[in-house]
Amino acid sequence: MSPSIVAEVQKALGTVKVRRYLPEPDEALRWIADLEAIADLVQDLGGVTGVCRDPADDAVLAAAVEGRADAIVTGDADLLDLHEYQGIAIITPRAFLDLIGAG
Repeated sequence: MSPSIVAEVQKALGTVKVRRYLPEPDEALRWIADLEAIADLVQDLGGVTGVCRDPADDAVLAAAVEGRADAIVTGDADLLDLHEYQGIAIITPRAFLDLIGAG
């Protein structure tokens, strides 16, 4: 995870579409704090450009490479269409749950 990804998650958690599922207004802030506490934070080095259809998703790929991730778990179609990047699997949340036996 990188600072730009944290900012994107904060933005998404602030949308009406997401907030309607949160029982308390401060819950989104707690989610971000929890995410930052458990994630490996890496710097935004910008080492990946022009890979994904959506240029903003290149930051996700760069963070995964920098953080030596095994997988990117996402519902983003632009990322999922890549299937993998530099040996990093790009999978849906459902596939991830199945992989870890929680599905």
